[in-house]
Amino acid sequence: LPETAEHEGRLREQCKVGERIVVGGVEMLHPLQGAHIKLLAFQQLLENYPVWRKRLTLLQVCFPDKQRPEQSAQQSAENREVVRRIEEAFGPDTIRYFEVGAELDAKLWTKNTRLALFRAVDVLLNCAMKDGLNLLPFEYIHTKHSQQASGVVVLSEFVGCAHVLNGCVRINPFNLEHVVEQLDAALSMPPSERAARLSKDHSFVASHTTRTWLHVAVQDMRRTAALHASGEASSSRPTLALCSFGSEMRAGQQLPPLNVEALARAYVQSTRRLILLGLDGTLIQQEKVMHHRKMFHDFSDHSLPPPPAALHCLAALASDPCNQVYVISGRSASDLEACLGNVDGLGLGAELGFMQMRPRSGKWLKRELSPAQERWKDTARPIFERFTLRTNGVYMSWQESAAIWCYHNADPDYGRFQARQLTVALKEQLKGTGVSVLHSLSKCQVEVRIGAINKGVFADAALTEAHAGGPVDFVLAIGDDDDDEYMLSAVTARASGPAMLERLRGRLFTVAVGSKDYSHARFVCESSRTVLQLMQTLRDGRDASFRS
Repeated sequence: LPETAEHEGRLREQCKVGERIVVGGVEMLHPLQGAHIKLLAFQQLLENYPVWRKRLTLLQVCFPDKQRPEQSAQQSAENREVVRRIEEAFGPDTIRYFEVGAELDAKLWTKNTRLALFRAVDVLLNCAMKDGLNLLPFEYIHTKHSQQASGVVVLSEFVGCAHVLNGCVRINPFNLEHVVEQLDAALSMPPSERAARLSKDHSFVASHTTRTWLHVAVQDMRRTAALHASGEASSSRPTLALCSFGSEMRAGQQLPPLNVEALARAYVQSTRRLILLGLDGTLIQQEKVMHHRKMFHDFSDHSLPPPPAALHCLAALASDPCNQVYVISGRSASDLEACLGNVDGLGLGAELGFMQMRPRSGKWLKRELSPAQERWKDTARPIFERFTLRTNGVYMSWQESAAIWCYHNADPDYGRFQARQLTVALKEQLKGTGVSVLHSLSKCQVEVRIGAINKGVFADAALTEAHAGGPVDFVLAIGDDDDDEYMLSAVTARASGPAMLERLRGRLFTVAVGSKDYSHARFVCESSRTVLQLMQTLRDGRDASFRS
């Protein structure tokens, strides 16, 4: 509105903001509203990050709690003491603090004044320790979008709307250092990311009313209560063998932990080796993968790469002419190449093996699809779109051979509920199309893939091809999830054949990472950290054999 723009001009002139970046917000004078924490965080930011001292202004408005005047007075005194310290240390232009009824006439504190404040603020900071239906972040997002300007919301995770504003930067107000770090990150954010975050949240704000939000919140609470009542929880149980391995292991027996010394000994004594590795959950901790996807999936060009130590081990193993090393993942070819393409000699399998780059080739090969194998996307697309529209925080990833509906950034319970409904709808509509529909609780995703494509087909072909070039006398396959079970099963079946059985006796290592009920593996290891340790052991054993 024109009058709002006029209010903003007067506000900027009154506060002498100039070209400074404005951090701000509106809170009640109540301890749980977090205004005091915000002031302390701003003070610590200026102390720890000198670069911002001449570039920032905090524009803070507080209004009294009419039901608790004594508490508001005490909160006001505490706030003003912090404001005084900031002004003395960094100058009066660094902070502008207003209280409705004191510096700001209550009659002048109108909706237009509040929207003018939001127009002037570049970063909205909320540090509430507990707040339910706070719609001010919604107002801020809508205001900045209408203004065609970028803005960032730094929002306490204990505010109700933090669960639906997935473009905001979430903070824990009980950890002041964390608040300061996230505020610095928001201030340093590139314009493209600020615009992407604001656009993401505005699409939700514009399409969901207060009534809709309240309905979803109540439904989530009921669903969560039902889940707790049913005792739905994961338990840590030993992993049992799905199949027998001669006299060494019977189906149903508990799988033993991997003996790293035996692995290293077999590795050094062999001359032609095949190593097949998963990526997410195997080379990278699954928790870090999920966190990265939740925070950055639509703000960066590719997903989380393996840690430097893992990349170093991969490079060392792939450089050995006696080794053929593959990393097989459900990620796209471009994503996988961005993360691992710089590792010389490493073979890659993208989209569970639909796309393949052989070791030392540098060229992608892909399986041919018939028109019939591609038609399923036309049927699946409107179903995905309907559930995406219903579920805030989800996003789609379309690959050449698959479609993945990711809900790790949605409300956990509602996202899981919608994923189950989506799985049922897809299975019903895609019958007889030759595709498989899978719902992964650990990865928070529903995926549709062509049925003939999986890691097992890829692993079987890789082992057969490697053996054709000369008898393979060492095989190591490591994976953590259901997709990797296809690989572990295929490797075991092929290695148990008469052509390879004797040569691979004592030198076949199929390893399941983490805890699960059953596995086709022969051994288990605790986590991706254990995988990194055994890779370092193989690397060191390789170097020792070269020196000898």
